[in-house]
Amino acid sequence: MDATISLAQIQIQVGLPEKNFQTAKEMIARAADEGSELVLLPELWTSGYDLPNCARYSTINLELLTELKVIAAERKISIGGSYITRADGGFQNTFILVTPHNFQPPSYHKIHPFRLLNEEQWFLPGSELVTVEFPWGKAGLSICYDLRFPEMFRKYALLEASCLLNVSQWGYKRTEHWRTLLRARAIENQYFVAAVNACGLINQDTLAGYSAIINPWGEPMIEANASDEVLLTTRIDLEQVAQVRKMVPAQEDGRTDLYRTWL
Repeated sequence: MDATISLAQIQIQVGLPEKNFQTAKEMIARAADEGSELVLLPELWTSGYDLPNCARYSTINLELLTELKVIAAERKISIGGSYITRADGGFQNTFILVTPHNFQPPSYHKIHPFRLLNEEQWFLPGSELVTVEFPWGKAGLSICYDLRFPEMFRKYALLEASCLLNVSQWGYKRTEHWRTLLRARAIENQYFVAAVNACGLINQDTLAGYSAIINPWGEPMIEANASDEVLLTTRIDLEQVAQVRKMVPAQEDGRTDLYRTWL
């Protein structure tokens, strides 16, 4: 089956959730007008990394998610992104996928806190992988730093995901890591990777941009540049996953007896 996916690469305004929400609504409306079934927004797109104010944003995000549910239902589009959410004993960085017909949105809690931004001091790590069943196939959810842990993405392949969704705030200094890891995760697992990053300045750092959708051959189907706010939209053919795996049967040739017992 085919699916149309959009990536909303935006510049996040730290501490200004209503301004970020207005930008997101404009991007979502454009994605819906372009026939997208899914639009992705960056990691912590409502707030940025203003972690000392987690309590404030966890409350605001509940209100914004209520509005997003209405938009998703009216525009018949799924909307994914990550948010600061409240958990027992603290807070989490949570990828929430708001869908047109799902009252309780699927949620993935980031399992690899990023030490360079002190996430481990503010966020409780998640403890499970999450897949979502779309009409066009199964997708695995991930957030930013997760990309550096290939075992996670092989597990999604073993769970029969045909697409990997990633939402990020990846830094400009490690731009080539970002671009290389997206392609590597697609090549080694032979599925699509749809990854949205933010761009521009955030606090004292510059973000990498380069949001992209990568096909199962590891080829960018569409890719943003480093600095511009942009909506990327493209259609993917999920049949390509089976075709690539048939041509290069790496999924069948893996020596599970030697190295996959932990997956």
